Amino acid sequence: MPNENQFQIEYFINKICSCEQVSPELIVKTQSIISDPEYITTCLESTLNDLSENARLMSDVDLLVFYIKHWKNYRLMCDALYTSCLSLNLQRIQYNFSQEEKQIENISVTSQRLWETILIKSLFSRVTKACLNAIDEHRNNRLNLDPNIIKDVLNIYSDENLYILIKQDKINRTITDIYIDCFESQYLQNAQKFFTDRKNHLRTDELIEYLISISNYLHNELTFAKRYLPAERSTYSDLTDILEHLFFFGNIFHNVWNDLELLVEQENYFQIANFYKAINQVPRIKNVVVELIETEFYHSGRRTFRSVDKDAMEVN
Repeated sequence: MPNENQFQIEYFINKICSCEQVSPELIVKTQSIISDPEYITTCLESTLNDLSENARLMSDVDLLVFYIKHWKNYRLMCDALYTSCLSLNLQRIQYNFSQEEKQIENISVTSQRLWETILIKSLFSRVTKACLNAIDEHRNNRLNLDPNIIKDVLNIYSDENLYILIKQDKINRTITDIYIDCFESQYLQNAQKFFTDRKNHLRTDELIEYLISISNYLHNELTFAKRYLPAERSTYSDLTDILEHLFFFGNIFHNVWNDLELLVEQENYFQIANFYKAINQVPRIKNVVVELIETEFYHSGRRTFRSVDKDAMEVN
């Protein structure tokens, strides 16, 4: 094969492996120079191996974006590769080169197998760790994470096609549900560990400040988690239960009454307003505290509520 043709084919394979849109003009141009299907396969395999090595040096987020892009597009890229071989295929049929014809017809299947082996399956474990690491980094305020990236990865985990691929490997034969076995269980453990540590750094003897702090923690965590956790799974509900059981211990809501009563006696309506603003973010805390206020504070008269409402509006 002339060097110029090799260069053109390598350029085409690199374009295919970038998972970018391949123009019809480029496909037609490549059709006219392809003469050796084995060279196509060899070139594709080499390029995918290079991509796999480069992916191991990526940051967690970059790896997730890379994996999502290839998962969504690699079958289309393999179809484009097959289309580029149609001209040669017709020539082989015309001259009845049955063996070569079979090679061409299977180029799409061969390329998919290479893609799945070299990228999809080999990077799977690292992608799982990267997904959990990125969430942990975001919790620690060290990473500005786009929740749609995590959402896309979790959608892949629920894809039956990925399950079939992963189950083909003997090393992964114990996986029955990729989402649960590879993400959910560790995700909930990480959340419990992280917020247990946060709780240990909070002073529970100052209940007003404690509830303000955990209201902010829960609001930030649950609001963000809701943007990427799949609605059809129970993970969000399980996460909420874990956090509520962790932070809402004993008679905390009844014990807070003494602190609220003291704030009212001191006419510290600004702090009460701050407290209300914080707990208003978390329905479970808000509902319990509001019920407590309605039960106890009505004895203090409507004037107290007007003062609290006025300050609350100023804070908001």
